[in-house]
Amino acid sequence: MPLSLARGLNRRGERDIIAVDDLTDGDKCRNLADCDIADYVGKSEFVQRFASHQLGEVRAVLHQGACSSTVENDGRLMMDNHYRYSCDVLRTDRP
Repeated sequence: MPLSLARGLNRRGERDIIAVDDLTDGDKCRNLADCDIADYVGKSEFVQRFASHQLGEVRAVLHQGACSSTVENDGRLMMDNHYRYSCDVLRTDRP
């Protein structure tokens, strides 16, 4: 199993981690099963909660969101997931 970002941060002593993902596919939960995280937020609600400061003080956002399918043909899905979501996170009004 590849090293997850959360697991790598745990190895560096980081525990105050908010994991964000779309866990509609239940198998993806395995990536977080042995990680020490402070909270989990669904991908669909993260941008709004982040923008409205509901997640507390956020020191950094490490964004690895992407469609991992190498045969995905839905161009809108790819642009929404790879480009638009990133723009939405970056455009939040944060001090």
